[in-house]
Amino acid sequence: MTSTLSMSGIMPVGGLNESSYAPAVAWSAPVLESTVKGAAVLIASDDSLLRNSLQQHLSAAGYEVEGSADAADVARRAAGRKLIVLLDLQMLKGDDLDALKTIRQSNRYAQIVVMAGAEEAKKATEALRLGAYELLNKPFQSAELLAVLRQAAKTARMFRDYQELRAALVAPRTVAEFPAVSAKSQAVVREVDRLAKTDATVLITGESGTGKSVVARLIHQRSNRSQGPFVVVNCAALPQELLEEELFGTTRDRVRGTSLERAGRIEMADGGTLVLHEIANCPLEVQTRLLGLLQNRTVQRIGSTDAQRVDVRMVLTSRRSLSSACQEGRLREDLLQRLSPQVIEMPAMRERLEDLPQLVESIRQRLIQARGGRPLTIGSDCLQLLKQHNWTGNVRELECVLERAFLNSPGDALEASTLKMILADSTKVTQSAAQSGISMLAGRTLDDIEKQAIIETLQAYRGNKARSARILGISEKSIYNKMRRLGIPFDLVGSA
Repeated sequence: MTSTLSMSGIMPVGGLNESSYAPAVAWSAPVLESTVKGAAVLIASDDSLLRNSLQQHLSAAGYEVEGSADAADVARRAAGRKLIVLLDLQMLKGDDLDALKTIRQSNRYAQIVVMAGAEEAKKATEALRLGAYELLNKPFQSAELLAVLRQAAKTARMFRDYQELRAALVAPRTVAEFPAVSAKSQAVVREVDRLAKTDATVLITGESGTGKSVVARLIHQRSNRSQGPFVVVNCAALPQELLEEELFGTTRDRVRGTSLERAGRIEMADGGTLVLHEIANCPLEVQTRLLGLLQNRTVQRIGSTDAQRVDVRMVLTSRRSLSSACQEGRLREDLLQRLSPQVIEMPAMRERLEDLPQLVESIRQRLIQARGGRPLTIGSDCLQLLKQHNWTGNVRELECVLERAFLNSPGDALEASTLKMILADSTKVTQSAAQSGISMLAGRTLDDIEKQAIIETLQAYRGNKARSARILGISEKSIYNKMRRLGIPFDLVGSA
């Protein structure tokens, strides 16, 4: 042992004896931010002086600390718990890293920080390869130790958020039925019922805003996977490197270059349904990995040599013809052949106007809920105007028009004059939105845009307000204030 503790940290001394250790309680322990207070640390070292001093110091810094001098005991205590393990490699005899492997197997979310002297460099390198979170080279300073543990605690919290998301994904949920008065909508529902009974890959095509997401969820709800997770990824919304990491997971933190075990959306969808929106926009390199998934039913995280089996049903959506995407070189032909998807073609709004009264009523009920129960009425003259409109933006445009119309109506009844004005504005901006697939912002109020961003983020994270606030870059207090101001229901948990 070539390191010891002093008043300023962990520093080298000439030899090892009790007098060379200053009392750990005399260390200056900084107050950590609330996000890491109470994080559990398990110190694994057979050096009792080092272990006890670290215990006292980290306890004073706000951590919940345990200590152990036995490798088998460490693995047992770590099993099934969200822990940071501070592992002294000196306690592992020879090149034996079985204890680290056991911890990784028993608790995939444990963040293992290894402490190593110069003579243990080879063992430390192997420990990092096996998934240790970080390496502390002896001697190290107190500030360095606390900085590493702070980051490890934040990573552990991230995995806790993942588990909460996973729990939300598998929780039972309901979905609004697809309005099916028109013949074309009834044909869609019949196809949903037929395909829901199978595990076949389904491709849903149609213009932007026609309800492809609704039908994808309806297939899941009516299948024998309805109690499993329902995971959605928009392939057009992320750059290649982020999309690949989001789908397949990773073993490394791209920014810090450190170990980071993170499951991808494919693993999260195990036992359920994975929806890939705009599959034709998926980069070719990612398509190659998806082809491997379909062939082998296994997924391998980026940077890992291990593959694990997954049971996932895939639902794809596209605004464009996949055959055309193949001809243009944007979609692998062998991937399209392997998918052999069953196709559901979504009718445009102008082709299913018989469904419009039911759609309007559904949107009206949602707006009433958002307004805290205040009544809203729509007269027959307004319904006639809605039926006469050319819905280039489909159902999404209908929702946007009704939200703006009620917002600009002075009372609780929708006025025909107000609706005419908003329909005229909508006609000017939705044609390009339908062609590009991008939600146009022109003509919408800032409150409307902010409200939509908050609602969609809450829906994506199943109502988790703390998580949604972090994604939006605001505080948890702010998201509550904004929801109250914008009339967003606090019990909003998902999208139909």
